[in-house]
Amino acid sequence: MGNNEIIMKMQEHCQNIQKLTAGFDFQQFVTAPGIKEACVLLLLQIGELGIRVDAAFKVEYKNIPWMKMRGFRNRLVHDYGNVDFEVVWNTIQKDVPELVVTLNKVLKTGGVE
Repeated sequence: MGNNEIIMKMQEHCQNIQKLTAGFDFQQFVTAPGIKEACVLLLLQIGELGIRVDAAFKVEYKNIPWMKMRGFRNRLVHDYGNVDFEVVWNTIQKDVPELVVTLNKVLKTGGVE
């Protein structure tokens, strides 16, 4: 999978998270059957995809928080039983929309292979 495909897949996962949580507040997020689990899985996949982007691309697009995404993914994978869903919710509310904007800019500039 090349950088272009990775960025498009990351963008798709972000948009799916936004669709799943549209109109929700935190309480609805944590109590709706399957929603928080689906969002965590999508966040895991975003983090995993970020690992697969080549090093030169990461240097070129250093405004994308590659290490934070990887760290968040690792925390979700290795310590799932202790996940703070307020942190997940805040990530969905703040970081995911910012990432969508950034990924859109990357795709529009044609900066991917």
